Amino acid sequence: MRTGGVTLQRFIESYRQRLGLQWLTGHHGGESLLAPLAGDDGDVSLVGHLNFIHPHRIQLLGRSELRYLAELGKNSLHDALTQLFDGASQLVIIADGEQPPAELLATARQSAIPLCTSTL
Repeated sequence: MRTGGVTLQRFIESYRQRLGLQWLTGHHGGESLLAPLAGDDGDVSLVGHLNFIHPHRIQLLGRSELRYLAELGKNSLHDALTQLFDGASQLVIIADGEQPPAELLATARQSAIPLCTSTL
């Protein structure tokens, strides 16, 4: 484990009220440290996208991403969720007050990656 930095637990607790966060799963992954802000490419964004291109980032899923997942076939959905929770992501947040689909929640429960919902 890296030394210094902010743990996911501290991040979630610090922003719980401001972002309307509710921690659903992955509590045992809360001691993991957030990745540094700047990557090798100079990108200072800590937030990634559902395109799975940016590992070690916070993944935000809003209505459009959840709609995309809902339209996938069973095997494609399984592959997408496995990739999302395989350890490359550090934290997954479901935004817009949406609730995670059952398949996403089941996959998250098998992972150490924290899953939160946000009212924003």
